[in-house]
Amino acid sequence: MIGKRIGDLVAGLEGRVIIFRETVPGPDGSLERLLAARDELYLALAGPGGEVERLPREFRERVLDSASVDFTDRIKTITGGAGFENVLVAADSPECIRQALGIAGVLGRVYLFSPPRGRVSADLHNTLLYKSLTVKAAPA
Repeated sequence: MIGKRIGDLVAGLEGRVIIFRETVPGPDGSLERLLAARDELYLALAGPGGEVERLPREFRERVLDSASVDFTDRIKTITGGAGFENVLVAADSPECIRQALGIAGVLGRVYLFSPPRGRVSADLHNTLLYKSLTVKAAPA
């Protein structure tokens, strides 16, 4: 299930949005409704993505494996090299948060839905400072 907090936040954002999750949300249809309502919405999976097959074919190309070797190249292709305007992290993996900072574009916004389960190591100069990113806890 894509939680109401994520759905509400996505509805109010402009520009491209990517959501980092550990797995595909449950079969309640919430992800499918979000994907249908917004062409520039993507899902990055940090865990096993076996349930991607249950999504309608037209949405599967918008689900990315963040562990794949071509993940960064796919992000560059999708965004024209500019990165995502909005990155929502609904996973507690430090690696997801590091990747989220990396794929956010200049002046991008990164929303954290839960605290990391460990230390997050990131190049602050090239992520936060150079890109002038905004990183904040997702609204309650």
